[in-house]
Amino acid sequence: MGILQPAHREAELARAAAEVPRRYWPPALIEWSTAGVRDAFYSSPQLPRLLNPEIIKRAICDGVTQGLLGYATKDSRGNIKLQKLKESLFDTEVELSEDVYILKAEDAQKLLEPARLARLVIRPEQATIKASERAEFSVSAQDQYNQPFPTPAVQWSAKGGAVTNEGVFTAGDTGGVYSVHAQASGLEAVAEVRIVTKDTPPPPPPPGKRTVSWHGDVPPQKWMNFYTKVLTRFTSSPGLKLEVSFQVPLEPDQADSKVDEARSGLKELGLDDTVQMS
Repeated sequence: MGILQPAHREAELARAAAEVPRRYWPPALIEWSTAGVRDAFYSSPQLPRLLNPEIIKRAICDGVTQGLLGYATKDSRGNIKLQKLKESLFDTEVELSEDVYILKAEDAQKLLEPARLARLVIRPEQATIKASERAEFSVSAQDQYNQPFPTPAVQWSAKGGAVTNEGVFTAGDTGGVYSVHAQASGLEAVAEVRIVTKDTPPPPPPPGKRTVSWHGDVPPQKWMNFYTKVLTRFTSSPGLKLEVSFQVPLEPDQADSKVDEARSGLKELGLDDTVQMS
C-alpha cells in the first residue's frame, strides 16, 4: 500500500491499527511486544505504512479499554505481569518497546485469575459390557479455561459392580444401567455402564439424527402432488438425497429421437446424461 497521511486519514489508520492484533497475531506468540506490533506495519505489505506511531498507541489503548487486549510488562525474572485489562489506558501510558506487551483478552484474563481445578473428565463416558466383564476408565482434570490441569488423587466408587483404585470396573451379574464415580477435591465425574445379560432388553435407539426413506412407484399424474405434499417437507434439510429412475415403452421409430431429447434435457440440468435403451 502507499503511504497514508495521518492528517486526513487518521481515523482510517486507527481502525486498521486496531485490526492488527486480531487479524495478524503471530500464532507462535502468547504475548506480543508493542514494538513488534509497530514493526508489523513496516514489514507487512498487507498493512498501511504509518508515519505517525501514535496511531498504534491509540489502537492499543482502545483494545485495552474495551477488554479486547491486555497490557503487560515482564519483571526481572521474565515473568509476565499484567498492568491493565478493560481499564482506561491513555496514549501517554503506552510504550512501544520490546519489554512491553499486549495479550489477547483470554490470555490476559488467566493472569488475573490463575488456573485452578474446575472439573473432572471421565473417559469413556459410556460403556456396554456383559456380566463379569471389565471396563477400564480414566480421569483427567481441566481448569476454568478448559485447559489440562494436574489430576489430583481420585477416589473411585461404582454401582452394579466393583471398581479398583485404578478405575478398572468389573460388572456384576445383574443386567441394567449403572454408574462409575470418580471424586477428587470436591468434584465428581460419572460414567454410565450398561451391563448386558441374556434377559436384558435391547437398548433404545441412540440420540441424534434418524434417516427417513421411501421407495415406491408414483403415477405421472401425481408427480407434482408428490413433490408438494411429500418432498417439500424435507427440502430444508441439507442431507436430502433423491434418486429417480424411469422406464417408458416407445415405438421403434420414436425411440432414438426421444432418447436424444432426454439426454439434452439432462445436460441442461447438469445431470448424468447416460440413457439406456433396450
